[in-house]
Amino acid sequence: MKKVLFILVIFTLFVFVGCSDKKLDELDITDTGITDNPDTDNPDTANPDSTDTSDPDDPENPTDNPTDDPENPTDNPTDDPENPTDEPTDDPENPTDEPTGNPTDDPTDDPTNPTDPTDPTNPEMVCTQTYLYQNFRVYLKGSYVGQVQNGFLGDTAAFDVVTIDFGSDVEIGNTTYDLSSDDVTLTIIQDYGESTEKEYVQESGTITLSNYNPETFEMNAVISAKLVEKTPVEGASCVKIVSANIHAVDSGDKATCAEIMDCMNECFETNSTCLGNCYINGNVTAREQYNDLIECDEANHCEGNYYCYYEHCLAEEETCGMVNDPNYRVPYGEVTINGTFPYLFSKDETEIQLSSDYIIDGTFATGTFGNDENNLNNIVNPAGNPFSYAKIANFKDSPDTENITFVQTYKNDGVKSPVVHLVTTITEPGLDYTLGLGEWDTEARIFISEMDSDGNKICDHAFGVGNIKINDISWVLGATTISIEGSATLYSFKATPHYGGDVSGIEWVACDPE
Repeated sequence: MKKVLFILVIFTLFVFVGCSDKKLDELDITDTGITDNPDTDNPDTANPDSTDTSDPDDPENPTDNPTDDPENPTDNPTDDPENPTDEPTDDPENPTDEPTGNPTDDPTDDPTNPTDPTDPTNPEMVCTQTYLYQNFRVYLKGSYVGQVQNGFLGDTAAFDVVTIDFGSDVEIGNTTYDLSSDDVTLTIIQDYGESTEKEYVQESGTITLSNYNPETFEMNAVISAKLVEKTPVEGASCVKIVSANIHAVDSGDKATCAEIMDCMNECFETNSTCLGNCYINGNVTAREQYNDLIECDEANHCEGNYYCYYEHCLAEEETCGMVNDPNYRVPYGEVTINGTFPYLFSKDETEIQLSSDYIIDGTFATGTFGNDENNLNNIVNPAGNPFSYAKIANFKDSPDTENITFVQTYKNDGVKSPVVHLVTTITEPGLDYTLGLGEWDTEARIFISEMDSDGNKICDHAFGVGNIKINDISWVLGATTISIEGSATLYSFKATPHYGGDVSGIEWVACDPE
């Protein structure tokens, strides 16, 4: 991978699960137009007039009110002769139903009313109504993968995987499948690979296929379904999909895991739609390679740490393009940081004399780097008569806001390298901060660099991953004391397993191996 800005979204191993054995929810039938129609003109016992008290249906009980059940003379008139205690309803097939005649009544279990997601089997559970992106990919015969539209489930920075899996004995064709059967498994994995991940499986619904191609397995489908959490817990939730139209095509345009990773690297920040498309647009081989990496990640509890991949999942890491240049040792060295600076130079102070009153007459960073563990290069060239200072500056790859740069260089003109730059926008004392290549508001950076005769950077031997603390700082120019301490492990930009292997490029030029 050539850019360190990629933020890996860790995915759970892509596994198709077995079908739920739960049956299709019984659905209330809304207003059918069927009503009791008592015969007010003909006082027969088969259809008594509830208003005609002179015509009881029980000749042995002349005070009986008219009923529709001659065997239960105390029964009130109902629309269900098999349930004489039933209240009148608008649904003769559901005698316990409240009369509504309106599919938008609240609460309801009416699937034709998608704005009412109440679950009739659990009135306290309200399902989240969600929508699917139309584009799906064929994973294998009878297996398909897609994603939920961003923003409907969980963390909007993560994406939600949708899988459809037809059983091996199912004959696939242009027909409707009952999702309460064992023929098809519909799964949604919310916040795929994140700590907030949830897995939902279908409880009820249908999937209707059309334009199915038995050679490429492509198809169109309409999905209506209710899904519940696979592992029920207290406060479990459910998801409702209403008439989602999808189109599944043969294979993606990305043939390897490395291409999926490169695609994700180009996504703006962690746009979940973009990241999800990178994954589903990978073909079968690419997604299987990606899933192998994620399986190794889970087995070793790496949680996205590239160095953990390097230690435990090197083969999978290399397959997915996170490759270290073998000419550089991993790690490349070590650095210790400790210094108190008596003066903070303004960026406009270009002519000030660098006397001992304003500088550290010595070093703030010590350590070694290189490939030969028995003959490492020293970060400090003692022949150069080193000194250090702190200044306010705009480092070339830092934000537009000003930062503090700590510089370790040399008084002798004949010695220019190696030079140390420690750059931070963090100025709050007393807290430990990370050294690395992450966000500027949470991390500082340290570089061991090669300079030319004019003092311009040629390349970087290494950068550090570790911790730093600013013990004391004051913003009074000319009377500032800044005290810092910390340590870091050094890596070449050509071989940094923390950030995906070789991340060198225009932004970070790696020096030749030492």
